[in-house]
Amino acid sequence: MKRKFFSIVIPTLNEEQYLPRLLTTLSQQLFTDFEVIVVDGYSVDKTVTVIHKYQKKVPYPLKLIMNKAQNVGLQRNRGAEAAGGTYLIFFDADIRVEKTYLTQIFTLLKHHPLDFASTWFVIDTPNLLDQVSSLFANIVFYVYGLLGKPFMTGQNLIFKREVFKKLGGFDPTVVHAEDIELVQRAKTHGFSGKIFYSPVHYFSPRRLEREGRFSVWWKYIRSNLYVIFRGPIRVPLFLYEMGGQAKKDNESIK
Repeated sequence: MKRKFFSIVIPTLNEEQYLPRLLTTLSQQLFTDFEVIVVDGYSVDKTVTVIHKYQKKVPYPLKLIMNKAQNVGLQRNRGAEAAGGTYLIFFDADIRVEKTYLTQIFTLLKHHPLDFASTWFVIDTPNLLDQVSSLFANIVFYVYGLLGKPFMTGQNLIFKREVFKKLGGFDPTVVHAEDIELVQRAKTHGFSGKIFYSPVHYFSPRRLEREGRFSVWWKYIRSNLYVIFRGPIRVPLFLYEMGGQAKKDNESIK
């Protein structure tokens, strides 16, 4: 069987509300040489039922792997082990992308044969403060990349599969900012990476709405400062729940 160009890995935990939107988005992609691997941490909602439903109707291969450890890094690693694509793309379940996303990424990687990459992120809300905050975060990530200290988000992270394998994947001992630790380790080992400003990916404001904007942005700032001045975070600095429990009760998804 011919190897797919992209293997998209999605870790899930109680994502019955958001996962359908992402799986639908992927079914609309103009570029079709990809597979999707969902690694679920034994969700207690209808996430698994949703996946089985979509397995019957999406035009791409959709695999489900159950993983006892409810840990985003370990779940991503498990998905990568099952992947056959030339490139891995790690998505969080609450993001969405335009139908030309994979086409654009494919073209960019053909012109820029990078070992790892990410794209600018846009918060999926018209709230001006949120838009300004995410723009500022994008600029900070871009500047640190120029300084040789790449900051990239695991909600949309692209890796050559063989490079990811050589690095050993995400470090399970890192409790916060495991995505930043991985890309900085990749840079230290001589691998090249870049953040593309286009195409963008959109992420949900659910955590901001549930926990409060100041609280969430402070967690991001605190963890990033810790990484800058002290290195990988191996002790919990704050509570940061994975998955759909970071949404509002009875939240509706458009």
